[in-house]
Amino acid sequence: EAIAADLFLPIEADKIEGLTDLYDFCQDPNNGYGPGYTVTGFGILYDPAMVDEPITSWKQLWDEGIASQLALPDISVTSGPYMIEVAGKVAGVDPAENEDPAFELIEQLADNGATFYESSGDLASKFELGEVSVAVCQDFDASTITSAVDGLEYVIVPEEGSYLGINQVNITKSCKNTDLAYKFISWLISYDVQYQDAIDRVEAPANMKVELTEEQAAGMCYGDAVSVSSAPNWDLYSEKNDAWILRYNEEIYQ
Repeated sequence: EAIAADLFLPIEADKIEGLTDLYDFCQDPNNGYGPGYTVTGFGILYDPAMVDEPITSWKQLWDEGIASQLALPDISVTSGPYMIEVAGKVAGVDPAENEDPAFELIEQLADNGATFYESSGDLASKFELGEVSVAVCQDFDASTITSAVDGLEYVIVPEEGSYLGINQVNITKSCKNTDLAYKFISWLISYDVQYQDAIDRVEAPANMKVELTEEQAAGMCYGDAVSVSSAPNWDLYSEKNDAWILRYNEEIYQ
């Protein structure tokens, strides 16, 4: 939306040090604008003590008894549209071609007791109060919640694959010192900053040179989790945003 509103400067790639150290999909995610500087995953957080068997698949969200203890992202939050793609995977239909089967499956979850959250704080409260024991969420939300609630497990990449988010950094057209802006971007994607952010569990690195142990990378979109995840269809989300919000209000939030 900001690019469409002509608020950002196109990026001069040769002014960013270390740009080629990033994953290919982070180097130029918006055709000539700023790079991605961290990667986020989208998976299933759950309490093993409250389900009959380990959750490994998106399809299990529709198992009997799961919906009544399930929390899904509100359509208005960043990961809300991801759930439409997940439901499309389960239905075997790409929402870009036909969104109806995905909406029917999400409506089925809502009818069977699933709730919706609008923030990580909202979701954390639901777990702490025992209102839910299964949730679909991004990895940084899961990290926050697992540090506060004991015994939870996070499946960052269910069997059918998942979606990754890319946090991006851009230079605004109103920037008064673009040279410093480029230096800031170079610093942001540098090995030292990317490594420390990962160690502090801020978010997963976009810099491919950052090497983490299995323990350090647990629950983050890193390594194999990146290779089996897809970038969300942001063009579709942008096109469908208003219509999807309307459909949620009319068909799902009842």
